[in-house]
Amino acid sequence: MPSPSTPLLDDFNRADTGPPASSNWSNDPGSYGASGHKIVSNECRGNANPWNHSWWNAGVYAPDSEVWITVATLPFSNDERVEVGVRAQDVGTPFLDAYEFQWKQKTAGTDEWYLFRKDNGGQTQLGATITGPDLAAGDGIWLEAIGDTLNGYRRNAGTWTLVGTRTDSTFGSGYLLLYNDDTFAHLDDFGGGPIGSNISTTYAEDFGGATYE
Repeated sequence: MPSPSTPLLDDFNRADTGPPASSNWSNDPGSYGASGHKIVSNECRGNANPWNHSWWNAGVYAPDSEVWITVATLPFSNDERVEVGVRAQDVGTPFLDAYEFQWKQKTAGTDEWYLFRKDNGGQTQLGATITGPDLAAGDGIWLEAIGDTLNGYRRNAGTWTLVGTRTDSTFGSGYLLLYNDDTFAHLDDFGGGPIGSNISTTYAEDFGGATYE
């Protein structure tokens, strides 16, 4: 049974603050005017409508890496999205590069899933749109990048299931990303980092190179 092998980086269990949600988060990795994320009642929420985009600035991770998040409360509007990203480069500029795994809520139909490559701020869909499965409150989203293989998973009732796989070899090491559209989705338990024998190439000074928030 697949599951993330990397540690919890942020459980968001602290006093209300932000954006950003802590010194390990930075706002607007694509420099297009997006707001960031904040802490409300020990959960992560977007600060504004319609865009909330952040990167985990405490580590630049080797190519084999992953990122995961729990969607504690669903948004209530159609076409609202939550996505996670790996191998993000040129963060804080209009030239953002990354791989992204996106869930889109469809209140009048089956949820949709996408794997994207972001090139110099522009988004290219990798393969066809994936229809289903639906995401429920408390489910998880996980993006795994191993070599040129990108795997997107959904966790339901404690079990991770593969949603879709794509192949692309454009980008290597980079940061982890988190995105959601509105202020209504409640997010929790953000994790990720290097897979297997890979190591993080840099850490924030207050990380000390060993412990995670």
